[in-house]
Amino acid sequence: MISITDLARSAYAQQTAEQDSQHAQDLVRARDEFLTAARDAAQAILGDAAAALPWRYTLWDQTPEDTEEATAALAPGRTHDHALRYSYTGGDEHERLELVSSCINCSSSSATPVVSLPHLGQLLAEAEVRQADETTGQDDAAAAQDTGPAAAVTVMMEAAARVAALGSRLVARHPGAHLVAERAHVSGFADSDSSSQLHLRAGDASSVIAIAQALDTPATVTTADASPIADPGTYVFCRARLETTVDGAELIVHGSTRLSDEDAAAWLADQDQPASEDVDGITRRIAPIQTLQDDGGQDDGEPR
Repeated sequence: MISITDLARSAYAQQTAEQDSQHAQDLVRARDEFLTAARDAAQAILGDAAAALPWRYTLWDQTPEDTEEATAALAPGRTHDHALRYSYTGGDEHERLELVSSCINCSSSSATPVVSLPHLGQLLAEAEVRQADETTGQDDAAAAQDTGPAAAVTVMMEAAARVAALGSRLVARHPGAHLVAERAHVSGFADSDSSSQLHLRAGDASSVIAIAQALDTPATVTTADASPIADPGTYVFCRARLETTVDGAELIVHGSTRLSDEDAAAWLADQDQPASEDVDGITRRIAPIQTLQDDGGQDDGEPR
């Protein structure tokens, strides 16, 4: 036989469960009624499009005391999210529709009452202007940081590192070319721009041609007599030169080879033949016999 104590406890549990269920149903009904009120208020002020937004009920622990709220998100901005907020305060029976702008990167927010659709458009336009100003200010601050007093030096050092790496790479890839760095020019500017130039001298003309083919760039090859008056045919040189851009640096490589007596004699005999160009990617120009003397003195016969 069940005791009166157990019967009392069971009755109380059943009653509590029924009350909890009824309370939950009342909360759902109250929430739905409040969302309906929010849509009606939005429709009355802003039109059907506002009522059709996905309105969400704000939980009671996230609102001020004796206040109910519902929100509907609008399109996000660059620095702020925008939403409509309908709220009702029971104490003074006051309802309001506001535009809430929340900072994306911080916890601040602002709320402005909305009285009409044009007014909402005005508030959004003003918010876009403020956000554009904020974004510009942030960009200017970043640019000022990037173009600080040492920015040009940093840019120059980075360009110098690229030039040094380029020279080292060419020397390693073409050990037989006997490359020598004649000079390098590097400049850096505060706007992050730079200019650089690397001049290399190869041991002979054929090495310049080989490097040009490896870089898939044309080389210019010329042949000339360095001493056509005093010793014609004795100092005939083949000179090769390439100019190209690698890793943002202007690269110039040149080299020369003195022709043998036999090759020099053949070259002298062919001076009246037409020049041939663009053979195997190499532009060749057969120069006529010419003096390389300066007005003030005798050429020393060395390749220039």
